[in-house]
Amino acid sequence: MVNILDALLNYAEMDDRDMSEIYSSSNRINRVGDRLEYFTMDLFCGSFDIETKDEKEKKYSKHFSWLGNKNHPPDFMIENGEAFEVKKTTSKAGSIQLNSSHPHQKLKSSNERITNSCQKCEDHLGGWNEKELVYILGRVPRGEDNLDFIWMVYGDCWAAPEQVYENLSNKLSKKTSQAVGELDYGDLSSQTNEIGKVHDADPLGRTKLRIRGMWTMSHPANYFSQHIENYKHKIEEKQPLFAVMKKSKYQEIPEDKIKAIEEQENIKYQEIQAPDPANPANRINALIFEIED
Repeated sequence: MVNILDALLNYAEMDDRDMSEIYSSSNRINRVGDRLEYFTMDLFCGSFDIETKDEKEKKYSKHFSWLGNKNHPPDFMIENGEAFEVKKTTSKAGSIQLNSSHPHQKLKSSNERITNSCQKCEDHLGGWNEKELVYILGRVPRGEDNLDFIWMVYGDCWAAPEQVYENLSNKLSKKTSQAVGELDYGDLSSQTNEIGKVHDADPLGRTKLRIRGMWTMSHPANYFSQHIENYKHKIEEKQPLFAVMKKSKYQEIPEDKIKAIEEQENIKYQEIQAPDPANPANRINALIFEIED
């Protein structure tokens, strides 16, 4: 089974990380966001030499149980492994746009935004209830189509427990319902994945108002970059990749993969004490991996 260390090893061994060159002959991989997703999946599968989209996806099917669905998380899942959300950013450390989905430590199959097909994609293995979630954040400057740098961060190193966000959404829904009632703007339906939906917003009942939450997440670089020497220089000159995971997660990975990482000269890592997203009074043992040219 492939894992995140395969992606780090493959990135360290790449001579050319220019997405426009890599995908110049790949059919129908034109959008920068699509290229970033394919680039990420190719990192895990070592499939950069496969030129066409169809042939790539045949390779992916050997390792992934899910290859994504527009507007529904996740972007891809390793069979019996982690789930991944790929986000293209244009700024070096700005907010990550999550839209209607709040940050997650884990991905649960019961999530209302998960499609039925995704929920069932590992039924041949007994199904899945929860997966570790990894955010992959690739910076592509505005107007360009090539990577500056990538961050891969496990959700449990950055996001708070799901209940924190759900409690906020529930409180907002209740307050919104009260406000709609006070303003006499019809009925606010609770049968929605959004904060609310106002029916009969005009006298003839022809208009509805959708009340949506638009979530953003602070870029992990805003915290973790303080532990990386000469970070600003590296992201401007070196096309680096950084990865953050709990030390306990690293210790669960097969020894042959760990040995390969520790023997790769272009990969280095350090252990840090990071604030626990569930309780800032506590610290978690985390590792930051760094790969550059």
